[in-house]
Amino acid sequence: MSMDELSAEELALFLNESAEMVDTMEELLVDLESGGDPEAIAAIFRAAHTLKGGSATAGMTNMARLTHALESLLDLVRSGQRAVDADIVDALLEAIDVLRRCLAAVERDGTDRAVDVGPLSHRLESLARGWGAETAASAKPPVPSPAVQEPAGSTTTAAPQGDVSASPSSGGGQWASFLREADAAGEHVLRFIITVEPDAPMPVVRLYQALLVLQERGRVLDTDPPQREIEEGLADHTRMTVLLATADEPAQVQAALGEVSHLQSVQWEPVAEGGATAGGVAPAAPDA
Repeated sequence: MSMDELSAEELALFLNESAEMVDTMEELLVDLESGGDPEAIAAIFRAAHTLKGGSATAGMTNMARLTHALESLLDLVRSGQRAVDADIVDALLEAIDVLRRCLAAVERDGTDRAVDVGPLSHRLESLARGWGAETAASAKPPVPSPAVQEPAGSTTTAAPQGDVSASPSSGGGQWASFLREADAAGEHVLRFIITVEPDAPMPVVRLYQALLVLQERGRVLDTDPPQREIEEGLADHTRMTVLLATADEPAQVQAALGEVSHLQSVQWEPVAEGGATAGGVAPAAPDA
């Protein structure tokens, strides 16, 4: 989806939801400044990740590039590989300001092209590599990478590619190995079928938000359509099937998905070795 394809309703929805994400990030920065609270860091990361997906889907490439750089830095912080310091807090505060300028440009022009996010994106990337602010300011910016990339530290486990025998439905050996590993770790392997309401604005964004919830709840082993199509909004999908390995009970995951708006139904079924529904357990009834 590109910005030219957004209806007035979809553009308004993008602006409202993006502004909420930016407000959330700004509020959480107060906790971050007071001591690097892990919950605040994780919440800011989730907000940046969601904002990146919505921006990419809506065709706002500058916002997508900036939030990708922001997300990559925050992922290092939340994993303990990078400590919070004054340079990081200052860069995050600047990112809030630049994102607000992007949203103002979108509201005014229908696009974020007027806002130059390059210098700040480079600064965030430099901080992620462990450079100081002085070094980052003087270094030559790298050649910009595509705005939409796989998030650093993604919880997604790559599914076997190119061999139909390795698909979950055909019971290939690699999938059998995935299932045995999940069982040894005390995880359930569940197949979730998520459908968006027929009249939902920007349906692929709803699927992306659902995918984020599932990534927080466990390991995403496989998606149909492919995860890249969901994250980059390459088509207006309204239905998604996800194979998830999780230690949570199915009802807990389903309840978490209930926080995503405009979902018509969420169904799940346990998966046994070979890809079949385990034990004859029927899928959960669709949400009201």
